[in-house]
Amino acid sequence: MTASHPSRLWSPLPTTTQLVLLRLILSPRFDVAGLAAWSQAEDMRTLDQGSQRLLPSLYLRLKAEGIDHPWLPVMQGFHRRSLYRNRLLLHRGLAVARALTSDGIACLLLKGAALGPRYYADLGERPMGDFDLLLSDRTPAARVQALMTGRQAMSLRDRALHAHTYLDRDGFEYDIHWHLLPELAYAGSSMSLWRRAEFMPMAGETWLTLCPEDHVFHLLAHGLRVSEVPPLRWIVDTVAVLRASPGFDWGRLVEQTRLTATAVPIARGLSFLVREGFVGDEGAKALRLLEAMPRRWVDRYVFAGQMRRPSLGFSMLRPFLLYSRLKRLAREEFTPGFARFLATLWDVENPRRISGAVLGKLGAKLGILRP
Repeated sequence: MTASHPSRLWSPLPTTTQLVLLRLILSPRFDVAGLAAWSQAEDMRTLDQGSQRLLPSLYLRLKAEGIDHPWLPVMQGFHRRSLYRNRLLLHRGLAVARALTSDGIACLLLKGAALGPRYYADLGERPMGDFDLLLSDRTPAARVQALMTGRQAMSLRDRALHAHTYLDRDGFEYDIHWHLLPELAYAGSSMSLWRRAEFMPMAGETWLTLCPEDHVFHLLAHGLRVSEVPPLRWIVDTVAVLRASPGFDWGRLVEQTRLTATAVPIARGLSFLVREGFVGDEGAKALRLLEAMPRRWVDRYVFAGQMRRPSLGFSMLRPFLLYSRLKRLAREEFTPGFARFLATLWDVENPRRISGAVLGKLGAKLGILRP
């Protein structure tokens, strides 16, 4: 038997070379020697996708510093492509948001849809992979699906515990969230987010989005997990939000972490930012509070297991652990039985087909060895 090569999963924390790139973008004083070292260590033809997504930021930093570089035209190309795609995706995404709002469905801009226009001076600096909206968790999914596949002429690509993904005719993705994350997919988990939501101007209108503290909470909780693309974006986004928010309330972040039992990823991400000097003394004080929080073994296992390539054991145990976690946090409001929960988690239409889904997932895991 011969082993096939599974796709690489990147750690949520950067490699040494990726960290050099992050410092070139984020450090207050530009490091010319660091730029030379990074250029020698990397090959633009084989640069990882996570680093590619940071090239618009590096391009703008080099321009601001008045530094010429052989790769500047290539970086400029990444910036122009990002700017064009972002403008198109925002135009189409806001049309979706208007359609939902006109149908009486309140929505709130998430991730790149809000971060790029609000926290970056240049819209092309922050590439957007998709367009994300948060709805009330009481909004019926069937009602949203009817609108998206009807008037919006989109197709439903997949369903997850926390969100559904739709595709338009050109393959652009739109993630409609009822919850920020699968680990927060219980009724009421977003109530505080809606209470603290703020208005932001864009395209001659005002739109709701998360407050700065909740943006950082989402970035840390979502970013601290392995990915097929190096998840470096959470670091730059977090620093961008913090630098644009001089009145940032670290106590609010700590309290949201406590209420949602997410101290494992939030503390891990903040620890990196403090250690590397991307966050100052107030962040360090918040980190000490986060590290002192009690953590249940279920939460430790669920989140720690997402920060590395999942083992077969973790993959099989995760549904039980996730169900236990959500039921505990939601208390009496978490109503689905385990079979219905599994059907939703694995996007199975009928709970009777769960056994087949289990066999399929187990086969996919064991398929790393094939004759």
